[in-house]
Order: sequence, then C-alpha cells, then structure tokens
Amino acid sequence: MRLVKTRPKQPLPMYQPAANSYWVNREAARPITIYPEYTGRRGAGSKWMPDPNGPMGGFTVEIATNKGLKGYGRGGDGGGPVIEGHLAQLLMGENPLNIERLWDVMWRATLFYGRAT
Repeated sequence: MRLVKTRPKQPLPMYQPAANSYWVNREAARPITIYPEYTGRRGAGSKWMPDPNGPMGGFTVEIATNKGLKGYGRGGDGGGPVIEGHLAQLLMGENPLNIERLWDVMWRATLFYGRAT
C-alpha cells in the first residue's frame, strides 16, 4: 500500500463561476464560521480549508497484491497519514478477496478519527 501522486494527462479546464453565482457571492457556512476571523467567501485563500498542495491535501492510494493485482482509490484532505500510519498495517498479509471483512476492519479501526458526510 502506498500513496501516489496523480496528475491529469492534460491540463484540466479552469472553472470560473458566473459573477452572481452562489459560490462567489455567499458567505461560507461551516462550523468554524461562528468565529468572525473564519468567515468569508469560498475559494482560494479561505482560512478554513487546508492548502490543497500541502501535506494535508487529497491523495490517491495504490494497493497491490503479491500477485501483481493493483487497485486505486481517492481520499480527501488529511487522510494520507491515516492510510500510511494505520490502515496499511491492517491490510498487510490479509486475503484481498475478503473485501467485506477488510472494509469492516478498517471502518471499525478508524471510528475514533471521526466521520464526515
């Protein structure tokens, strides 16, 4: 199991929301916005989101079997250290075809990290 850097084969098109769109003209509604210094607009430079290029950004994980079969999955902000520091040790040496059990083990082992919807 390892984290891999992925990038598109060709540059992704830039998305520019319309001038009067919800994403441009609305205050961000997040739990942290009860504090005035964390209110504000969505987008780049928002204090309440991690740096997408920093160590807490999203990730792609590659899981390989001893037979050379590989699978890939995407994860969100801050999950990389959980994968490398915790979940990898739970999967090593396990039968990769026992998907339901492996999912349940990982789900139960990560309950204390919290859940997002």
